[in-house]
This record gives sequence, C-alpha cells and structure tokens, in this order.
Amino acid sequence: MKKVKKIILHITFIITGIIIMVLSVQGYQLSKLIKRVDNQIIIDKKELAAGKKELEKLENEVTQINTPEYIEKVAREELGMVKEEDIVFREKQ
Repeated sequence: MKKVKKIILHITFIITGIIIMVLSVQGYQLSKLIKRVDNQIIIDKKELAAGKKELEKLENEVTQINTPEYIEKVAREELGMVKEEDIVFREKQ
C-alpha cells in the first residue's frame, strides 16, 4: 500500500512539474506577444499623429483655396486673366 501511495505521489509531482513548465512556456510566449502588440500600438499612434497633421494641413489648404484672394491669384498667374481696370504691358518680340 505504501508503494502505491509513493508511486501516486511521484506521478503527481511529475504531472505538476509538467503543468508548471507548460504554463511557464505559455507565459513567456504571451509576454513576447504583449511586447509585440505594445510596439505595434506605438507605431500606429505615430502614424495616426502624422495622419492627423496631414489632414489638418489639407483642411487649411482647402480653406485657403476657397478664398477670393486665392482664386484671383490663380486666375492671374495660371490663366493670365486681368481685371478690367488693370493696364497690361506686353513686350515686343
């Protein structure tokens, strides 16, 4: 009877040891995964901040494009338009 109890005790210790090793490995793998996810979160936050800055820049540009001053500037520089009261000088070729 003592021999059976001793064998059961040894088997219990072995099973407990195996469970502890498996849990340790799983815990290590989980900690690596957590670090990887944390790093990805940091990268994503940086990309988000850059995207927000770009969005703000584009919104400011859209606001400027809709002003009469900008429209006049484009009309003069790119389309060569002038106001009625402007005097235009042309060079001889």
